[in-house]
Amino acid sequence: WNRYLVIKGDRILIPAAGMKKTQSNVEANPNVEISVATKELAGRFGAGRGFVVKGTARFIDSGAEFEETKAKFPFATRLLEITASSVKQVL
Repeated sequence: WNRYLVIKGDRILIPAAGMKKTQSNVEANPNVEISVATKELAGRFGAGRGFVVKGTARFIDSGAEFEETKAKFPFATRLLEITASSVKQVL
C-alpha cells in the first residue's frame, strides 16, 4: 500500500487505523524493521523495487502532520512515523 506513504527526509509517514497491537508493540520497543516495495519502478532483477528500512517508530494523534494526513486519508485515526536509521535495497 505504498501509495499511502509520505516520505519526508529520513522519515516515512503512514496513515494508521486500527493497528492497536502494533502501537502497543511500538510503545514497548520503538525499534522497527519494515519492507517497502513498488511494482512501478524497475529493480535490480527486473520489474519491482524493494527496500528494507530499519529505524524507530512512534504513533502521532495530533499536530500539523497528523492533520495533513487526516485531510488526505480520512480513515486515519493516527499517524505512524518511522525515522529511518538504515535503508537497504533488496530488489
